[in-house]
Order: sequence, then C-alpha cells, then structure tokens
Amino acid sequence: DILGVLAVDRKALQCPYLLSVVSAILTLFESASHAMLQTLSDGYKASRQSTDERRAVDEELNNLLLAQHSACLHILLELCAESLDWPDADTANATRRVACQYIHQCFLRMGGLVTKLVHFQGYDRRLIPILIQLVPSMHATTPFLEELLSTPDPSNKAFAIQLAAHVAAKYPLIQTETAVNVALQRMREAVSSDARDLLVRTVPLLPKMAATFPRTGIPGGVSVAEQAVKLLASVR
Repeated sequence: DILGVLAVDRKALQCPYLLSVVSAILTLFESASHAMLQTLSDGYKASRQSTDERRAVDEELNNLLLAQHSACLHILLELCAESLDWPDADTANATRRVACQYIHQCFLRMGGLVTKLVHFQGYDRRLIPILIQLVPSMHATTPFLEELLSTPDPSNKAFAIQLAAHVAAKYPLIQTETAVNVALQRMREAVSSDARDLLVRTVPLLPKMAATFPRTGIPGGVSVAEQAVKLLASVR
C-alpha cells in the first residue's frame, strides 16, 4: 500500500528536504506496487477463460491504482494548502515545489484518468494558480474542463470556473477558449438565479478571462472580452 509511505510524522512532510526523500521512496513504492499488482492480476487472469472476466480484473486493477494515487495526491494537496498559512514563507514555498514536482510526475505516469479524478474530487481553490505555475502537466485538465463545468453542485461549479480561467490564461488555445465560453455561460446562469456565492468567487476572474481572449479565435463567436464586459454590467 503506497499510502503507508505518507503515514510518517507530519513534521517530515513539512520539511522540504525530508519531503523530497519521502517523494523518492513513494515513487519506488509505486513501481513495486504496480509490478506486484500486475503479477497478481496476470496470474488471476491466466486461470480465467472468459474475456469478460479478464477485462473485469483489469478494470479492478486500474480502479485500485487510481484510488491509491488519488489518495496520495490529495494528501500532498492538503499539505500545500496548509503551507499557505505557515509563518516561514521560504519553507512553505520549497515544500510546495517538492510536492508539486511529485504531483506533476504522477500526472504524467498515471495519465489523464488520475488527473481527472483528482479535479472532480476537488481541492482547496487557493492552490489552483500555484498548481498552474508549478505543475506543467496541468494542461492535461483541458480535455475535461467542459465536463467539470457541467457539475450541478455550485461549489464544484465555482471551482471549475476558476480552474478554466487559470488554465486558459496559461494555455490560450481554442479548446480553452471554448471552456471559458462555457464558464461564462455558467456565470450568466448564476446571475439569472441570483447565485451570489458563486458570483463572489468567480466575478473577480472576468478581467483575467477578458485579457486572455480579447479577440475570439472561434468562427462566428463573440470575444470573451466582450462577453465579460456585458456580464459584469449585469451583476448587481
């Protein structure tokens, strides 16, 4: 169980030098865990003749690995969130860099599924700009931004709008412009339904959205900047 690596004294995780050692050990445990689980899976599948049974074993293995890695990443994300309140800014910054380096590598190793799972589960919204800056593989959130923006929960929707705005500012592509357009639509819906909690968290992002896409790259589309101005004028 790779989670056992992180079951150390919290002080070890709060020291960037020790955290880098823990991260290296965690990566080794990951490799060993993958190899062991794959061996067990192969042995079990060899005794099964049904294709459906073998496929079910692969699915269970993937789900187990996703759950393990998601749990590890959330522990590190919680550590990053805690560090925002530490009195020693240098230690906090160094700790976040080490944690984000592991998060980046994990996103690369595990692919888009773990990235998607972590973001649908959510984390402290204050970390969004930090992750955009320190985790280069955050561009992997782009394919599921529109799906994330369609979640019914207002808090998750606000998180998705914030994520879309920051990802688009870092990666101003047609795909992220489309996601920002969806985010603006969700904000217009919030104005119509008077969802003030969502608006309080997302209206400050309008200048960032407008500055990212002053002109539209979508044929027949309306620029994000123009939409942002109209939306801002409609907020009371």
